[in-house]
Amino acid sequence: MTLTRVEPAPYRVRAWKDGRVIVDSRRAKIGFGARPPNFWLFPKEDVTAPAAAIEAEHDGLVAVKWSAADEWWEEDERVFGEHPRDPRHRVDVRQSSRHIVVSWQGTVIAESHRPVLLFETDLPLRFYLPRADVRFELLRRSALTTWCPYKGLAGYYDIAVGEARRPGALWTYETPLVDTPPGLVGLIGIWHEKLTVTVDGATP
Repeated sequence: MTLTRVEPAPYRVRAWKDGRVIVDSRRAKIGFGARPPNFWLFPKEDVTAPAAAIEAEHDGLVAVKWSAADEWWEEDERVFGEHPRDPRHRVDVRQSSRHIVVSWQGTVIAESHRPVLLFETDLPLRFYLPRADVRFELLRRSALTTWCPYKGLAGYYDIAVGEARRPGALWTYETPLVDTPPGLVGLIGIWHEKLTVTVDGATP
């Protein structure tokens, strides 16, 4: 576990395993590192998890493995994803009129003059397009889902052109978290590293 800095967490943190509370702390701290991106640290007396659930110790505090709990909560709101949220993390969206063309193997998958641009701390710029600007006849719903601690549950689409298929290259937040920017809900996200994307005729 890499640790770069530690800051006080402003909220009560609790965790449950098999219906039993294994963490209950009003003195939690957030540790920031490369892997995982951030994690909680607790005074030992606030943790009743077994020794095997302890991932690391730092300055008299312990970090509990995320997978050691069935549920993690900040105050009375459940935390989804695979790590705590960073209070300084931002998710900003901006309406745009840039001309976005998305293609794969020479076939245009989507084209829009009304994308939404998503700017998220420490992540690359992402383009989200209205559903009407995406060729859904070339998409197949994927069984893949992922949880983002900041945006919510994402469902994915595969691209199907003839017999060729590109899995999981598009996604949408259909059940977003409460603090997800409203302008993002229902739009189609573009994984531009897996596709050919041009913005105003140029590759971003």
